[in-house]
Amino acid sequence: MTKFITYFWIFVVLGGLVFGSGAGEDKAMQSEAAVQKELLAIEMNGLDLWYGESNPTAFAQSFADKATYFDPWSGGRLDDSGIAEYLMAFMGQVPKLEYKILNPRVDLYGDTAVLTFTCNAIDPKSGAVTPWNVTNVFMHTKDGWTRVHANWNYMAAQPAS
Repeated sequence: MTKFITYFWIFVVLGGLVFGSGAGEDKAMQSEAAVQKELLAIEMNGLDLWYGESNPTAFAQSFADKATYFDPWSGGRLDDSGIAEYLMAFMGQVPKLEYKILNPRVDLYGDTAVLTFTCNAIDPKSGAVTPWNVTNVFMHTKDGWTRVHANWNYMAAQPAS
């Protein structure tokens, strides 16, 4: 994957040099698309374990040392190491669910990316859907993207279709 990203960036830079400054807007769009793909992979890695194995480890480990988190049960803002402690308490407590990520969007601001989407958690037995509005803020470091903020906003459950 790293090799692909390296080649992608070489292509983007060379493409900009060959096609001139008129490609600047396209280059920005390609950059956001590439970042969106990378951030969704991080998100799906966490959600696959969370919903598939009731294991919050990957999600908890995706946070920077200095970060913030909100969800409906946290009782307010969680900070820093308190996030992992809180999330790890869910180990084995989450029923097995399927999920769909809908309408993802990434906005880049230098080394900061804001990823927003709706996550539909689906009970495979009843078909009931629990939708969440999700906002994640990531910062790019020498080690890759790390989450510095997450907000999971619970919405009313939807009846099975």
